[in-house]
Amino acid sequence: MSKSEQIRVVTTKLNTLDPSFLEIIDQSELHAGHGGYKSNTLSHVKIKIAALCFDGKSRVQSHRIINDLLSDELNDFLHAMTISITGCK
Repeated sequence: MSKSEQIRVVTTKLNTLDPSFLEIIDQSELHAGHGGYKSNTLSHVKIKIAALCFDGKSRVQSHRIINDLLSDELNDFLHAMTISITGCK
């Protein structure tokens, strides 16, 4: 699967949370030579997301939602995620 297809898979899964804002930043190349880096693979991402489903939830609960949603990708090609979550009020 190409990197663009991997980004599309991650985006599609995160869109199931009906976000009012979603940005996925590929940071893979910043980690070249480090653990988990694979050339031409989406290995490291920064996710910025805002969605109503996070309102009233702790940071741990919110991160679990995303980790559970992307569990297949974490087992396949994603090595690390930085997650920035805001609720929608």
